[in-house]
Amino acid sequence: MSKNNALVKKMRELNQINDLEKRKLTTYTSVAPKIYGLPKIHKPELKLRPIVSSINSPTYELSKFLVPVLKPLKNPNYNVKNVFDFKHLFDNINVKDGYKFISLDVISLFTKIPTSLAIDLIMQKWDCVKDHTSLEKDLFEDVLKFCLGTSYFSYNDVFYTQDSLAMGNPLSPIVADIVLDNLFDQILPEINSYCQLAIKYVDDTFLVVDETKIQYILDKFNSYHPNLQFTLEEEQNLSLPFLDITVIRNSDGSIVTCHYNKPTHSGRLLNFYSNQPYSYKLNCAKNLIKRTLSLSHIKFHPQLVFEIKKTLEENRYPTKLIEKLLSDYFQNSNNQNVPTANNPDHVQSVYYSFPYLGETSFKIQKVFQEVVPIKFGHRSTNSNKSNFFSNMKDKTKKEIKSGIVYKIDCENCSSSYIGESGQYLKKRMYQHNYDIKRDNNVSALTNHAFENSHNYLFFPRR
Repeated sequence: MSKNNALVKKMRELNQINDLEKRKLTTYTSVAPKIYGLPKIHKPELKLRPIVSSINSPTYELSKFLVPVLKPLKNPNYNVKNVFDFKHLFDNINVKDGYKFISLDVISLFTKIPTSLAIDLIMQKWDCVKDHTSLEKDLFEDVLKFCLGTSYFSYNDVFYTQDSLAMGNPLSPIVADIVLDNLFDQILPEINSYCQLAIKYVDDTFLVVDETKIQYILDKFNSYHPNLQFTLEEEQNLSLPFLDITVIRNSDGSIVTCHYNKPTHSGRLLNFYSNQPYSYKLNCAKNLIKRTLSLSHIKFHPQLVFEIKKTLEENRYPTKLIEKLLSDYFQNSNNQNVPTANNPDHVQSVYYSFPYLGETSFKIQKVFQEVVPIKFGHRSTNSNKSNFFSNMKDKTKKEIKSGIVYKIDCENCSSSYIGESGQYLKKRMYQHNYDIKRDNNVSALTNHAFENSHNYLFFPRR
């Protein structure tokens, strides 16, 4: 925490950030990152994906500060933003004779990238970086090393360090992209004669390559760095799943796609009779229809429509509603060129998360919207998640919690004091105790103690 604040102070003293940025980046109530695991249910062998929760850690805000600085380093020619971008790649591509689809997947990408490699690659691109930051080169490098090099976490109250990127650090996704872009820079010129297409999404790479050079290409990718190793999947029956679609090669070399569900897909959606706003259920069904059909060639639509109906019916959606939504989709897809009106007086809305309380939520929403252009995002107040999933993260000790409401009971009567604090709880308790000892009558707590000669129970029970 002191290292973070020292860097922020230096940035401000050199006039490379303003006062508002300094306040945002300075931290006094940070806690250690905590590691936990998420099961990889889509893998044959059940494994855990290690996640390091960095929220409110000493480097969290400073890491977020660097993300927009590094984003311009990402090469758009190597990356797709989403599955829709990926699908459009095949609009005008015909696969060469003797070529086939393969996909390469990095094994444990984040935890295999050495921080020293990442820092070196970023600093090699300083000519690009400097156009997107107010920091001088040496100070930028110090901040980068601090954010990437401070890779520690706690588990069962024991602290560990790692020499790699942490999944959970705000910087890790963009830094991983920069490293893999450099891999592409190094490898693609060597395999260019045997590769018709190479594109990636995070740690998954899709290639169209000469079928006689597949092992050679895999070896080239695996030679980039001993830590970064790839697994290979080849097309089967002229098709290969990638992201949420199956890429299919026709006999003439043309390519079509079809929506793909992973083997772990359960078909479970937001149930029509669940306690959620009707608009959420409607959008859930619309998105299923739009995503499934827009990612798929028209020749697959009859079968997909059948599957969509089956899925929605299993989630208790009324048949008439399903038919109407499908009809609306096909009607709108035939009128895609209808222009939308521009509103020059449009006011930017503010979004706010609010508990869903049935009709009461909409009444409250209406009251607010009469005053400010606010849009509510309703969230459920009840969840069975805690009944089925254990919390694998270390709990933050009560004395170092901050941003809390606390209750202190009087030892001598039934009175209680309720307060709030943005500081560590232990520091706030020290201040209360200090005020009582020094006769500083600055709160209802001290007033009660002085007037009645009563004592309070420190620490609070809740």
